[in-house]
Amino acid sequence: MGRQQRWTILIIAVLTGLVICAVPLMLRSTSSPNDAHSGAAISDNPAGQGSSSQGDARDSSEGADSPASNPTTGRPACPTAGADTAANSTEGSGSSDDANSPLGSVTLPCLGNSASKADAQPLSRNLVGKPTVINLWAFWCQPCKKELPIVDKVAQSHPEWNVVGVHADKNGDAGVGVLSDLHVDHLASFQDSGGDVARALKLPSVIPITVVLKPNGEVAKVYPQTFTSTSELESAVTTALS
Repeated sequence: MGRQQRWTILIIAVLTGLVICAVPLMLRSTSSPNDAHSGAAISDNPAGQGSSSQGDARDSSEGADSPASNPTTGRPACPTAGADTAANSTEGSGSSDDANSPLGSVTLPCLGNSASKADAQPLSRNLVGKPTVINLWAFWCQPCKKELPIVDKVAQSHPEWNVVGVHADKNGDAGVGVLSDLHVDHLASFQDSGGDVARALKLPSVIPITVVLKPNGEVAKVYPQTFTSTSELESAVTTALS
């Protein structure tokens, strides 16, 4: 074999190797058109960020992507039962609306105002009487951070709906810090350290996820996606209630 042939074979081998290395990089940089609406699996929670204990989550939240170190308090008050609903409900037995709610006996404190079980509120009683939009999120979820300001605007624009968040992580302080950093000032959120809402509503293990409830507490629609505009979220809620 001549020298020219050997050089030709060597050049072809090098070029072939470069092409083989480049293909995975090209595929990795290609995104699906549905990526904007995809959420984060609960299992995607970075190790230590609320996945094992309150202490572990607080330590890991001090990284570069952590919320404010001294989160503010005095978050918007979570919805409470109106006088009529309270009058029709007694200890141990709810109103007819309460009975329709799949939230059953789920009780949660309001994020930022209290973390005490003694201050937990019954969701099945407090989220009836008008349509309810529940947005489940967590402080470590990047899609949630993009969606929360949208949910906040909808909460401000639609007082005829109960629009609330549910922070699905043990680290409540980190959740309050994210809301403060994002200037989410109108959206009240419940603190759900044990995943009670997702379990009661039998939701898939992904966040963000939005649930629309009818005025009587029944589930109208579950949206396991990330909303990218207020009009998109408003349209989804209206469609679910129609």
